[in-house]
Amino acid sequence: MRFGPVSTMFKPPTTLIASMAAAPRPAMIPLQMSRRLRHSTNLYATILSEDVKNVGKAGEIVMLSAGFARNFVMGTKKGLMIPRDQRGFRAHKAVYQALGYPVATIQAYYDGKITPKSKGESYKTSVLDALGTASASGDSDGTPTVMKMLQLRKDVAAALQERLATVGPISIQAAADESGALYGSVATQAVYDQLLTLHVPGFDLVIKHADQIHFRVKDEGKVRKLKTTGTFDANVAVPMVGNVPFKVQVLPLVAPMDRRGRRQRYEQADMESAARAEDTAAEEVIAAEEHIAPAEQEQQQQQQEQPSTASESEAMEVLKSA
Repeated sequence: MRFGPVSTMFKPPTTLIASMAAAPRPAMIPLQMSRRLRHSTNLYATILSEDVKNVGKAGEIVMLSAGFARNFVMGTKKGLMIPRDQRGFRAHKAVYQALGYPVATIQAYYDGKITPKSKGESYKTSVLDALGTASASGDSDGTPTVMKMLQLRKDVAAALQERLATVGPISIQAAADESGALYGSVATQAVYDQLLTLHVPGFDLVIKHADQIHFRVKDEGKVRKLKTTGTFDANVAVPMVGNVPFKVQVLPLVAPMDRRGRRQRYEQADMESAARAEDTAAEEVIAAEEHIAPAEQEQQQQQQEQPSTASESEAMEVLKSA
């Protein structure tokens, strides 16, 4: 075995490091970094075919997460996800058009002529949302914005209180036993859903969560679940304004449960079935009597008609003999 020169076999460390640094190496990019470089965002442009509440209007291009766009929008046929592969889309326009894709709109989006909107941007048309956006963006000093927002919240609270005074207690039915204990509980979400049906302007913008509602129960204080039937005090917390009081009435949904033993229930069922059988037999007897009575009347009528017929025949014989 022949070895090369010692100078080539054993290089100093500095020379070895320099040679390794000079040698070209392939670029090593982690998988997550490669995905980040490929797609700068995890949102997908989705074009809506109909109005979707809190998402966008028909014909708009909205940026949505992949799961939401794939499962909710495309899964319910409310829109289509725009392909990220622009080159492939342009090369197969006819195929996408046959599949129902609005090719012209997507092409305009690729060319930068259409700016996509964020989720729910089209629904932020209320005064409260507009003021909140202006305050957050720093377009104003915030003083008039806060005052207007406070006044609007006061107006919503006043309208809600007036509406509750007209409607009366909020009634909710729930399954309960004889003592009034509920099989489960009535949570604030059920009351929140009932308040939404009152259609108070701006209610869903000011009262956005069921957590802003609480009940007051004797010896318990503030609670968020009711476990018995009855009438209870409740409050709606309006931010920056205060509480709007109202009443909640929990009513039993069905009749109290029969807590008798199995034997007693079976005996009661047997007695009821026997009573029904007796009633059926009595009805059959009455029907039979009613059926027999007309037959007897017809027979008596025939017997009464027979003598008159005999007398008529005798008279005819007398006339013939005369």
